[in-house]
Amino acid sequence: MHLIRHSSSTQIPEKYKTLDEFIQAAKANPGKLKACTEVGAYTYYELLAFEKVAGIDLDLVDVGSNSDKIAAMLSGQVDLMPGAYINCKDYLEAKQFVCLGAPTKERYELIKDIPTLTEQGVDLVYPNCEFSFYFPKDTSDDVIAWYDQLVKKMTEDPEVKEAIAKS
Repeated sequence: MHLIRHSSSTQIPEKYKTLDEFIQAAKANPGKLKACTEVGAYTYYELLAFEKVAGIDLDLVDVGSNSDKIAAMLSGQVDLMPGAYINCKDYLEAKQFVCLGAPTKERYELIKDIPTLTEQGVDLVYPNCEFSFYFPKDTSDDVIAWYDQLVKKMTEDPEVKEAIAKS
């Protein structure tokens, strides 16, 4: 999900009310609009995909963890933050952030009023892969099989399915 800074000050006008406004500003100012991330992490690859599909060049700034990203947004140090809705819900409700869109295949119940990026002309669904566990190359097959079975058992549990759907 892409979030844009929205000033709580009445003296500073709201920035980029729509995804299209943000993309147009980024195209007019290549490499100038800052997007916060952690280099090498999920948000980094999401932003790289977003830049490619939208035809823009952002200044990707490694600011640290999710709480650091929120602080960077609130202070105006960055213009864009990819982040999970649940982590930013309070800021959205307080009108401190504006959500420009969700990189999901279709809208889902939790954020049914937020359009997908695809609906807005940006053909991006992210992640376009399953989440995975990674192990050192010399990890025994028994350990990998144990994790496979654990994940299978968890994802078949109705309570786990419900918790995943809510997240």
